[in-house]
Amino acid sequence: MGPAYISVVDLASAMSELSEPVAYSEYQCVECDYSLDTRSEITCFAELQRSSLHIQSYDTVAQILGRLLSMTSQRVCPECSGKLIKNTYMNEAPQLLILHIPYANIKISQKMNIGGKTLCLKGVVYYGNYHYTSRMIDSDKNIWFHDGMTTGSGSQSQGSVTKIKSKYLNKCNRKSVALLVYAQI
Repeated sequence: MGPAYISVVDLASAMSELSEPVAYSEYQCVECDYSLDTRSEITCFAELQRSSLHIQSYDTVAQILGRLLSMTSQRVCPECSGKLIKNTYMNEAPQLLILHIPYANIKISQKMNIGGKTLCLKGVVYYGNYHYTSRMIDSDKNIWFHDGMTTGSGSQSQGSVTKIKSKYLNKCNRKSVALLVYAQI
């Protein structure tokens, strides 16, 4: 990316910053009662492409997000030298959740439950050959494809999300998933 352009991931991250956090985090010792509050990295945007999440091709987005919410740490307890785990707790389920998962061939969860609320997949942004495209899912579960270079300001229907194979959303015209967009229903 040159100085005139911005990564869609950076744009999504900047646009989803909130004045009040949607989650809080703390380190907790697995051996004793020690805990330490820390800053949560989750706003309405979460970075899931991390080696510490040990992403495998059989993982679902919901499983990976679950590991982010309870993640092992390299830190040790200052009181007993036990292992610390970083747990993140959602204050409330976000209305919108954008997840960055580049180049991972995983199972895309169409629904996730967070804090007693259901979040449904509403969009997928793809990247490849220095170009972004997207698929959107409307309230009737129809998939719409958009590529400003070929569809202009319009979108093309690609059928119903209820009739596709699970890996269909992982690639689009040889482009890989960059962002997943979930919203409460």
